[in-house]
Amino acid sequence: MEEARYKASADNADGKTHMGIRNIVKFHYFSAKIRGKKFFINVAERKLKRNKKELFLYSMTDKLKK
Repeated sequence: MEEARYKASADNADGKTHMGIRNIVKFHYFSAKIRGKKFFINVAERKLKRNKKELFLYSMTDKLKK
């Protein structure tokens, strides 16, 4: 992950539950090369109690949706 490059962020504006995980407010997108192959990393930001947040690896893929 230390070689990953930030690409963009997007709000979860509609507040949908993703993969059974609630309170996701934002997604952060990164790209990285692992053993010479390009990957895309999606990090979710989840709101917790008392204005705390949690960041976690949501998904990782070698393809982007078109």
